[in-house]
Amino acid sequence: SLTNLVTTPEIQATIKCLKRRKAPGHDKVTTEVIKLLPITAIHQLRNLINGILTTLCFPQAMKHAIIITVPKPNKPQHNPANRRPISLLPTVAKLAEKVLKSRLEQSLEH
Repeated sequence: SLTNLVTTPEIQATIKCLKRRKAPGHDKVTTEVIKLLPITAIHQLRNLINGILTTLCFPQAMKHAIIITVPKPNKPQHNPANRRPISLLPTVAKLAEKVLKSRLEQSLEH
């Protein structure tokens, strides 16, 4: 349910699904680091995500993105029109969004 608090196993399952070798956000925390966190840190992530759920407030620091451009495939790189912008978000924000997305998808299925 969307209103139930997030559980530690739910966070652990979501962490397992995070893709490796993705660019981190401004905090430089990679998915590899998140996957190595001890259980006490996972409890803190659970508390953070539950705080988001109960207050309906996503922390500003987790919204901060670095925008970079990446080249479009098979296009000349010297032309700026041949690049596309992407936003690099903090990995913890990606984790929180994945947990909430999963919850939303489950509630829509029922």
